[in-house]
Amino acid sequence: MNDGNGRRFREALLLGVSITVCSGLIGLVLGVGAAMWLFAGILGVVATLVIFCWTSWP
Repeated sequence: MNDGNGRRFREALLLGVSITVCSGLIGLVLGVGAAMWLFAGILGVVATLVIFCWTSWP
């Protein structure tokens, strides 16, 4: 893995974590709780993988 892909992966991972945290906070505000955190975590991981694959595709 070259440095360009590593940097893009870190950016995608940061974005995925941000999506997870924001979704989880929205869930807590709305009172959905743990189920929303689980959904947000899955959504964040999927978003991270999709973004990484899209940015690293030649």
